Amino acid sequence: MQYLKRIKAFSIDFYKNATSFNSKLAIEIFVSKLYKDIDRRHHAILDYLEPRYMNIIQSYIGYEQPPSVLTDDCPIWVCWLQGEKRMPYICKKCVESIRKHAGKHPVKMITFDNYQEYVTIPTYILEKIGKEISYTHFSDILRANLLADHGGMWIDSTIYVTQDLPNWNLLFYTLKQKFPCNKTFISLYRWSTFFQGGVKNNLLHCFLRDFLHLYYKNVKAQIDYFLTDYIIDIGYRYVPAIRKMVDEVPYSCQGIHELRKILYTTLNLDKLNVLLKQNYAFKLTYKNQPAEIDPHSVYHYLFCQ
Repeated sequence: MQYLKRIKAFSIDFYKNATSFNSKLAIEIFVSKLYKDIDRRHHAILDYLEPRYMNIIQSYIGYEQPPSVLTDDCPIWVCWLQGEKRMPYICKKCVESIRKHAGKHPVKMITFDNYQEYVTIPTYILEKIGKEISYTHFSDILRANLLADHGGMWIDSTIYVTQDLPNWNLLFYTLKQKFPCNKTFISLYRWSTFFQGGVKNNLLHCFLRDFLHLYYKNVKAQIDYFLTDYIIDIGYRYVPAIRKMVDEVPYSCQGIHELRKILYTTLNLDKLNVLLKQNYAFKLTYKNQPAEIDPHSVYHYLFCQ
């Protein structure tokens, strides 16, 4: 029964990809899902994107990034489109932690009501929000525009910060981990979209912004949930200045996903303190929260005191 459900879901996905893109891509993604061949999926998506957006890729190849670094008072961008009052409780606690440890960085909350104060989004994109473009993917577009136009650091509203934010002192910064055997994501953990920033007019974010604008002008569907990562990977492989920026970022927060794994388990304070000491930021989620919170859990200790 479970197998039949998978085939049905894959078939629906196949039809969407065949009608929105082409049959070759649809077949490759269908087969990659059927046989759990993630490399095949990555290659299929990149093989579709690269030739169709080669003009924009080539326009960035010769660019050099002027020397500059992120300052200790650059803006931190946090987004919840429906407004902070409508955030899930755990997201409110995450934003509270970001503000607590932001130092001189002004923390700017981006919503549907104020994003136009900072960026101008093409009308053809705005007309697709809630239809071809989900709120999540609209926030991807906002991130690229905000970082390209203003610089600073984008921190997702599901990031829980436990130490004062470090001095990034680079053209580009992101949380970067070393998981050499995990090819699930095209990023290969070389960057994270949920914690990423750069100086104003940073080449990577300008490339990402321009690519996303052109993509959504031409296409009515999302080729993949992690489209942004595929675009950054293309920039990394084709544009030497982008590759140099990404490669210069040091590894950090190797345990970024570990707090989420133990959040609803019984508190072991010694182990928790070691984890919090070794990492200054953690990726959490507001999804899949149990109906009742154990008063002896890590969650209760951190968020309900």
